[in-house]
Amino acid sequence: MQFKEYFAGATLFDPLPEKVKAREAQFPAIWNGCELRNDRIKAALGLEFRSLDESIRDCVESLITIGGVKPVLKRGLVDHVSSLSADGP
Repeated sequence: MQFKEYFAGATLFDPLPEKVKAREAQFPAIWNGCELRNDRIKAALGLEFRSLDESIRDCVESLITIGGVKPVLKRGLVDHVSSLSADGP
C-alpha cells in the first residue's frame, strides 16, 4: 500500500492495485464515446423516469426499513423514521 496524503492527522491511502487503477483510467474514454439520452427510451417504451430526489428518498427509506441502517437523526425526524421502521417488511 502506498501512502498518498495526510488529512487532519490521518494518513489516507489508495488500496486499489495498479491493475484496477489502469482499468478505471479507461472508463472516461468509454463514456465520452456514448450519447446518453433518455428521451429515446421514453419514446420507445412509453415510460417516465423518477426524479433524482425521489430515487434518493426511496433508497434511503429502503436502507432504513429493510437494510436495518440506523441513521443519525436531527431533532424532529425521530418520529418520522420510527414510523417507517414500524411499517417494515
